[in-house]
Amino acid sequence: MSEKEGDVSVDEVVCVPNASHGINTVLRNFIWEEGDILIDCNTTYGSVGLTVQYLNDVPPHPKIAQFTMLFPTTRTKILEDWRLHVRAVQQTRLQHESSTAPTTVSRQEKSNTTTDKKLPKVVAIIDSIISLPGVSLPWAEMIQILREECGGGGQDANVWSVIDAAHSIGQEVTLPKSISIAQPDFLVTNCHKWLFTKRSCAVLYVPKRNQHIIKTTFPTSASYIPLKDRKEGGEGFVDMFTWTGTIDFIPYLSVAHALHFRSWLGGEQVINEYCRKIGREGAKKMSEILGTEEMDPKGEHELNMVNVALPFPSSKQGLDPSIDIELIKKIDGLYKQKLLLEQNMFSPAYWHNGKLWTRCSAQVWVEVEDFEKVALALKEVCKEIVNELSLE
Repeated sequence: MSEKEGDVSVDEVVCVPNASHGINTVLRNFIWEEGDILIDCNTTYGSVGLTVQYLNDVPPHPKIAQFTMLFPTTRTKILEDWRLHVRAVQQTRLQHESSTAPTTVSRQEKSNTTTDKKLPKVVAIIDSIISLPGVSLPWAEMIQILREECGGGGQDANVWSVIDAAHSIGQEVTLPKSISIAQPDFLVTNCHKWLFTKRSCAVLYVPKRNQHIIKTTFPTSASYIPLKDRKEGGEGFVDMFTWTGTIDFIPYLSVAHALHFRSWLGGEQVINEYCRKIGREGAKKMSEILGTEEMDPKGEHELNMVNVALPFPSSKQGLDPSIDIELIKKIDGLYKQKLLLEQNMFSPAYWHNGKLWTRCSAQVWVEVEDFEKVALALKEVCKEIVNELSLE
C-alpha cells in the first residue's frame, strides 16, 4: 500500500497489533442501533466471528446474516450466491423500516422522517483470503455487489465493508491496486504473516471519508480528543494510534527491514511466482500420496496456501462434527500430538464441507520435497488415528 503509487495516503494507515485487534477497533466504534445487520461468513476467522456474536449478544442486539460458502466451488458461484444474500439483507432492512414507521404522521413530520432517517446499518465482514480453507475470495467484486444491492455504500447508504485481509500483504500482489479500485471502507492486514515482519504487526487502513467512525483506539489513546472538542469527525486519527499504552515497537520498526529483505529476494512478483509454483506442485504430490483430492486443483482460489483432503471417513460415513463434537476433539488432539511431537512437523487440520482437510503454506524456503515429507507423515498419522478410534 504505497502512497507513491497513488493508492493509499500515509494518513490513512496506522499500525495495530494484529488483524483481530484491527477488526475489533472498527466494529466496536460503530454506534449500533436496533435493526442493524452484521454480515459474516461460515468461514470467518474464529475470533472475528465471535466478536460478531458478542455484538449480537449485547444491546441493541444487531442481527447476524451469515453467508455460507462450501468449497470446492467457483468464483462465479460465490458471487451469484453473495448477490442473492445481500439482496435478502436489503429486503430485511426495508421491512424493518416499514415495521417501525409511525402509522400516522403529520405532513411536516413525514417530511422530516424521509429526509433524516436512514435504513438500518449493514456492516459486512469479508475475507480477502480465508484462513481455513486457505483460499482467496473475489472481495473487490463482493464489495461492488454489496453496494449495488444495498443502495450504494458508506455513510449515505449506511452500508459498510470491513475487509479482513489478514493473509493478504505479501501474498496478494495486487493488494494496492485492488484497494484503489474497490475502495473498501475499512481493511486490516497482518504484516507478520506473509510479509515476514516480527510478530505482531498489522496495518489498519481507514480512508479519510470514514475516519470519523473511529472515535477511539482500544485501549483509548493518550492522544484521544473528546468528541465535543473536535473540529471535524476524523481529527487526530493517526495521532490516536501512536501511543495506546506500553508495547514493544520493534515489530512495527521491522517493516522497513522486511521490505528490504523481500526486495533482495527478487521482489513481490518473483517471491509469489515461486510460492504459487511450489504450492501447486506440492498439493498435487500430497493428494497422490494421501490418495485423496485437492480442494482447488485448477488454482482458481488458492494463492500460496493449498488445501488437501485428509484420509479420514467423510460425514457421509458417520464422521460429522455437528453430531459428534467430542469425537472431532479427540481426532484433533491425537493429530496434533502425533504430528508435532512424534513426526516433528505440522500442518493444520480443519473440518469443512463434510471432510477433514489440511492446509499447507508455500514459502520461499520450502521445496516440493517438503510437501512430500509432510504427506507421508500425514498418511501414517491418519491411519493410526483411524485405527485407534475405530473410525472405519
